[in-house]
Amino acid sequence: MRAKMIWLGVMLLVLGWVSAGQAGEKPKIAYIDIQEVLLNSKAGLEAKGTLAKESEARKKLLEDKDRDLKILKEELDRKGSALSSEARSRKQAEFTKKQEEFRELLSRMEMELQRKDYELTQTILKSLEGIIENLGKRGKYDLILEKNEGTVLYAPKDYDITGQLIKLFDEENRSESKK
Repeated sequence: MRAKMIWLGVMLLVLGWVSAGQAGEKPKIAYIDIQEVLLNSKAGLEAKGTLAKESEARKKLLEDKDRDLKILKEELDRKGSALSSEARSRKQAEFTKKQEEFRELLSRMEMELQRKDYELTQTILKSLEGIIENLGKRGKYDLILEKNEGTVLYAPKDYDITGQLIKLFDEENRSESKK
């Protein structure tokens, strides 16, 4: 937090220095809500859809494995007292092993989904870099900040150019998909 405040202070000093050289003009500052872009742009919605499909497929597999575990547990509970000590121990060991395999599978699937989410997000963010730069140049902004990184402590709503970014991003994705 302290580092961010120092960075913000340095940026404000630089802005003051830059604006002083611009014959008293106010600096043009804007901010973008990247989270909103990720949630509302076409690419973001597509990524969310891809993740939902993958999650659903994994969920089905996990439900099948969970059902198998419950059947094994019920069988162990029902027939456990009728089984010999050795047979009961084998069934219990089998159940415990399947339970551990289920937990490992669940953990692995969660990590795979997180990795996929990260990759999709990084792809979108990489695409946004050039668009943000062009938006900044075209709009003659002195500074564009990211709203959720804690660097914007106050900003009037008219500084928010997130909607413009989503529109440009969607247009650029549309033109790239036609190629």
